[in-house]
Amino acid sequence: MRSALLLLLLVHSLPAAELATARVSARRPAALPAGISETSPGQWTWAGGPDLVSESERLGVYGTKGVPAPENVPGARYGAAAWVDGSGSFWLFGGRGLVRNSGAGVLNDLWKWDGAIWTWVSGSAAYGSLGVYGERGVAAPGNVPGAR
Repeated sequence: MRSALLLLLLVHSLPAAELATARVSARRPAALPAGISETSPGQWTWAGGPDLVSESERLGVYGTKGVPAPENVPGARYGAAAWVDGSGSFWLFGGRGLVRNSGAGVLNDLWKWDGAIWTWVSGSAAYGSLGVYGERGVAAPGNVPGAR
């Protein structure tokens, strides 16, 4: 099974609504990715994936959108948005990274790590993709934010 190198810095966190006004205190994180426990707050934990970076890990393997597969792996990137949902799944969106046969650029791909396998959920396997926003206030399967 291949998966992206997943390193997590376990730190004490505050809910987003409290970040602007609250003082930092020793609090347990609201949620951690599935399979990860808070054993060493403030330290990196190798949660999965290879310890060497091959071309496929740098460029990613997209597979089929919406279908979890052991071959799926998001490419290396920086400046991405990441969060953990209420069920413990780790989500990764966009950033600046490499794309097969294209070089570097901004991405709009959305990935989900369930603790065992990656799923390419939405967005493009190419960089610089424009957004499709549809009608304001109306959700639609074709809507996707642009690369950023």
